[in-house]
Amino acid sequence: MESLIEISNLSDLNLFKSTCRVHVKVLHTWEFINLTNGSSLEMVLTDETGVKIHASCKSSLIQRLQMHFRVGKWIVITKFHLSPASGVYRYTNHVYKMQFGDQTTVTDSDMRCNNMFLDLKDFATILNGSLDTRYLIDVIGQVMDFGGVDIVNHARKEVTKMVFTLRDGSDRRVRCCIFGKLAEVLIQEQKQPNNGDICLIRYAKLNNYTHDELQVSNAFDSSLVMLNPAINEVEELKQMVHADDNSVNMYQHVGKIHNQSKRIKWSQFPFKTIQEMKHTDKDAKCRIICTVYAIDTLRGWYYCACVVCNRQVLKTRIVYDDMDSPSWFCDFCHLTVTKIKPRYKLDLLVQDQTGESKITLQDPVATSIVKYSAAKIVNVLSDNGDPDVLPAELVDIVGKTYGFGISVDELEKFNALKVWNLNDIMWKRIKAVHQMSISSRKKQCTNVIKIEDKDHTEDTD
Repeated sequence: MESLIEISNLSDLNLFKSTCRVHVKVLHTWEFINLTNGSSLEMVLTDETGVKIHASCKSSLIQRLQMHFRVGKWIVITKFHLSPASGVYRYTNHVYKMQFGDQTTVTDSDMRCNNMFLDLKDFATILNGSLDTRYLIDVIGQVMDFGGVDIVNHARKEVTKMVFTLRDGSDRRVRCCIFGKLAEVLIQEQKQPNNGDICLIRYAKLNNYTHDELQVSNAFDSSLVMLNPAINEVEELKQMVHADDNSVNMYQHVGKIHNQSKRIKWSQFPFKTIQEMKHTDKDAKCRIICTVYAIDTLRGWYYCACVVCNRQVLKTRIVYDDMDSPSWFCDFCHLTVTKIKPRYKLDLLVQDQTGESKITLQDPVATSIVKYSAAKIVNVLSDNGDPDVLPAELVDIVGKTYGFGISVDELEKFNALKVWNLNDIMWKRIKAVHQMSISSRKKQCTNVIKIEDKDHTEDTD
């Protein structure tokens, strides 16, 4: 009797059909553990047209049905329930979620199809913020700036994390973070990404790395990470990347500060005073502890940036036409853009017991110290503020003491790539090491004086 039920496309499903039959491929499965309702087997299914739906099999049915739910297998499912799709993160854009019941039957299909039914999102679309972050996405890119594996504290637990950058064939770059159990599995299976690998992430979520910058990360244990899969998209990306090597080299040279987002182990660099920092070699790094006594606003404290490459844009000439919207020109992308975002470039005047200096904070570091994005502050000023007055959020950091990780560039300018607040968990340790370093120097100086006095006494004798 079930064979007489007509097979429906997933796009035709609705709550008013009492009995449905679908022919679908299993794209992905994972176990979901709920402390209240127990575990369930979750999956993403697709039909031949590429329409996908999220399905769930409760624990009492897993033993009977699980053998049919092998990834890559085509199956026929009859008699299931539909409910409106909901949740913070959704695996498909289907309006319904499929749920299996006691009357559900699953039979195998003879159909063979290697199509992965990818729905890859363009990096430009990701970066301009136009995607709905409720929906999980597929992304593919070349791994760059892999910073190794870190163990961080999150919710009073130690969590494994790996951070890297993905770039597409047009050299657009997206920050990526894999954490938790998925990161542990990749390490155990020796599948952690290396620079140059092509990385495909399926069912990835978009979240805010900073207040105005998105990053791609895994949706807990339900995402998939695949390195150098044997698919056409990987070969196409490799060809595009190799063809674009010259522009990549230019990007890395011009955007040196931007590329320094990879993880730096600051514990290997010495603490220095401001006077010692001024005599540091070019391209070297050090750590300082100092107090902010003013903010230099001669060059402003923010700039308008392209949402794709984060470079400064120039305002184009004004056209007095109601049909024309404000536009800017990005010299790096060689494009006229209509969407921009403010980004920090703070010049802080700092001092310690040995002297004074000026250090520059780019957007990610400045955001961590100000606690508000440049876009948010600029928007508030535009609505009800005086643009000539320094915002209170910036004034608030004046007079406070911080620890900075400093890099000295080729022009002997001091760029802060890391900041430690007095409230940071690591601050006490950093301060203790700093005090030990100063104490050690004082002790060495004292020993030198004692030796000189002893030599002087012997000469007198």
